[in-house]
Amino acid sequence: MRSGNLRAVGLIFACSILICCASILVRSSARSGQEKTAATKKSGPSNDGTADAYRLNTLGAAYMNQQRPADAQKYFDQALEAAPKFAVARMNLGISLLAQQKLEPARAALEAATQQIPNDAYAWYNLGLVYKDLGETEKGIAAFLHVTEISPKEADAYYFAGYLYSQSQEYDQAIAAFQKGLALNAFHASSEFGLARALQRKGDAAAAREHLARFQKITTEHLGAPFGAGYGDQGRYSLAELPLNSVVDVPAAIPVRFVPDGNAFVSKSAGAIHTEIGPSTGACFFDFDGDGKPDLFLVSGMADGASHLLRNLGDRRFEDVTRAAGIQLTGSGLGCAAGDFDNDGHTDLAVCLSDGVRLLRNKGDGKFEDVTQSAGIRREKGCVGLTLVDYDHDGDLDLYVTTAPDVTAVGTPPHNVLWRNNGNSTFTDVSAETALGFAATGSGVVTTDFNNDRAVDFVIAGGQAGASIYLNPREGKFTPLGNIDFSKVAACGGSGRVRLQQGRMDGFGVHACRRSRDQPVAECGREARGARCAPRFGLAERLGNCRARLRQ
Repeated sequence: MRSGNLRAVGLIFACSILICCASILVRSSARSGQEKTAATKKSGPSNDGTADAYRLNTLGAAYMNQQRPADAQKYFDQALEAAPKFAVARMNLGISLLAQQKLEPARAALEAATQQIPNDAYAWYNLGLVYKDLGETEKGIAAFLHVTEISPKEADAYYFAGYLYSQSQEYDQAIAAFQKGLALNAFHASSEFGLARALQRKGDAAAAREHLARFQKITTEHLGAPFGAGYGDQGRYSLAELPLNSVVDVPAAIPVRFVPDGNAFVSKSAGAIHTEIGPSTGACFFDFDGDGKPDLFLVSGMADGASHLLRNLGDRRFEDVTRAAGIQLTGSGLGCAAGDFDNDGHTDLAVCLSDGVRLLRNKGDGKFEDVTQSAGIRREKGCVGLTLVDYDHDGDLDLYVTTAPDVTAVGTPPHNVLWRNNGNSTFTDVSAETALGFAATGSGVVTTDFNNDRAVDFVIAGGQAGASIYLNPREGKFTPLGNIDFSKVAACGGSGRVRLQQGRMDGFGVHACRRSRDQPVAECGREARGARCAPRFGLAERLGNCRARLRQ
């Protein structure tokens, strides 16, 4: 009996040991599986440092744009710590070191970058700048010529090759390089000056004088500007590069919800109670009083209404200060534009009313004065849209006005008007000289450097063509961009709006909207810089307006 009890106790003890061992093995297996899962997650794209590297590289580029290369260097270093093989960050590190004239470390970083990304024009261009500053002329020439192989239409690289050829007294090669640069960009001021000096040193005084006069014309008429020594002043490839982020594991979108504020507009003189503004058909945000808060101007949408200037109180409310600001604009209108046309540091206002344009000068004391007549601007009926833009790059804002095609005009048919700022608070009608005074388009306009040639171009909605893009030659008449027939896709209509959207790193998109919801959409995708594209049809997003998009 006792022997049986002992055997039972032994059996129970053995079973207990087996159960404990099994438990340990299960826990160990579970822990191993969890660690394996964690390790798998850690090696994924969201945790390998790539996303952080892109973010840090972007911050570094931002500091470079603020002329703070030492701060930028820290972020580029951090980007490389997060992703040691991130070649663009290494290249940008070299650019930040170059901006600090730390030439040997810059050389090391940029030479390493060219090994990693041998077809990156930014890397070779900046390495050429380093070689230039180190006095290594032959290496500099080779680097810049390599840029011209990567980017054959880059005039800046030909300029620096010509400059270094001149330094080594190889004037024939220098002249050829400068001429290639000018063939690509006829207003390349530095190439024009370099060509003049190379011709002079070669002994061709007559040709040297001709090109020196050309250089003086380019600079005095602001058709182009010579290179400087600072960051960003030595060509577009001298800037830090911002690559497209290839990381697809992005965080969830932050939920944003807009709610109407029924008490946004108030009258302080009446005890800060709600005030009615009435229907509006145009709006401009601008800081008219210089307090750092964007104020609001609303254009009346009623024939018997009045436009309003609303001062931002900083507490989600706007005070109606129209009378206090001396603004008395009655009647309906369609839009406005804000900008400092007289360069006195105070933002002025141009308003598009049905009876013509009004130019309001900001006096700087909270008041505006109507200077339309003294500025020489004609008040013609039919204004539909306007924009303030320095189209001729002379340092002051000009005014472009689009008009309605069905308005009754005296003398000449309705047409758009370009007013050139004379620099003395007066304007001159240069519509004919610039070829922008064509028949009234009856729609909106936006301006941008559409073809990346550093000159402001015009994108105009409406007209018989549906929409038009006019390229700025810097000198002479604007030329329409060919190979795009907006009329076939009915891209724009009577009250169209145009806006540009930089949807991708390689170009801008153009949006032209019209009243009808059922018009087709023109969309032209661009896979690579400089590639041509053709319109294709699709359905618009049903958001009240049809949308046409063109990617350059």
